[in-house]
Amino acid sequence: MTEQLIPQPIFESALSKTEIILGDSFRLNTVSENTGDYADIHIVSIAFPDLIEIDDVVKIATYDFTLSPSTFLLAKKLVQTIVGVLKLLLHNILLLKL
Repeated sequence: MTEQLIPQPIFESALSKTEIILGDSFRLNTVSENTGDYADIHIVSIAFPDLIEIDDVVKIATYDFTLSPSTFLLAKKLVQTIVGVLKLLLHNILLLKL
């Protein structure tokens, strides 16, 4: 019998400063990966709950995902994004069953 591997997400983050004053710039570095088996999807989300403006405030400096990262501000947009991802996943699952 072969060993059943299970995807295990790993997430690490570090801030460039230990103390951040309102208006200061800072860098948040994150590393996220799966150990074990491959996963169908891997999503990394970072939130700033009190942020009311993204333009020229939040910048994604680098990434190594296959798809480009997205930034969004409104909860409605989040719901639309999640619904879109779920529809895509459902479509792919149905194709695999055919």
